Amino acid sequence: DLYCAGVADEEEEGKGIRYLIEHGPIADGSIIGEPTGLRIARGHKGLEWIVVKFHGHKVHGGAQSRGVNAIEIASHFVNEIYQNYVPILSTRIDPSLGSPTINIGTIVGGDQPSTVPDYCEIKMDRRMVSSEDIKQVYKELNEIARIILNKHPNCRIEIEDMYNGRTLPHLPFVLDAEDHLIRCVSDALEETGNNVELTVFPAWTDAGFLASQTSSHCIVMGPGDLAVAHSTDENVNINQLYKAARIYCITAMRYCKG
Repeated sequence: DLYCAGVADEEEEGKGIRYLIEHGPIADGSIIGEPTGLRIARGHKGLEWIVVKFHGHKVHGGAQSRGVNAIEIASHFVNEIYQNYVPILSTRIDPSLGSPTINIGTIVGGDQPSTVPDYCEIKMDRRMVSSEDIKQVYKELNEIARIILNKHPNCRIEIEDMYNGRTLPHLPFVLDAEDHLIRCVSDALEETGNNVELTVFPAWTDAGFLASQTSSHCIVMGPGDLAVAHSTDENVNINQLYKAARIYCITAMRYCKG
């Protein structure tokens, strides 16, 4: 059997892929058509979006010694991330996925320049490799929070999943390079005169959910360039689109024959 599934909400909570996982059908092999330039991405890192909330004490700026500046506390946390935590992450080299990463994506806090702010919030993107898990991620971030609290005991720090547990876990995955699905796609690429290149995808896809929550063997492979995704000039080259259609068709015939 051959299925084509168009699922919604991939950019946020993954409601579409969750429905597919819970209700089926689940295929033996799955190709996620994200833009890889027709390269075979056999895996990608896991993903956790995290909110860190800093609580201080608000006072007038003229009496700032009586307050606790939540933005200042947040800055110490961010410095600890980049000065001491990022170097640790860079040593955890996965042979396929590279090193895990962390990115401070947003920061908000305070209400006016003359007030010591009692609240600040940052949102982070944490990418995991296969040797890590989500529990470990939060344990390490809470340890960083304890370091800050030891120096600034009059504040409070909360670290939370941005989606508050509403999504399936965003776990890393890597498919064996000799898997039957990869062999079929490779044959289809060669048959259509395209180069065969194995890689890993630098972003998150629904393949992570399928690979971790089902027995489906997954790859990411599709037309287009990730560099132009989410841009005002987002596009897919029409010739590459035609090539992808042929590659998918030949792959399906080979794979479904076993």
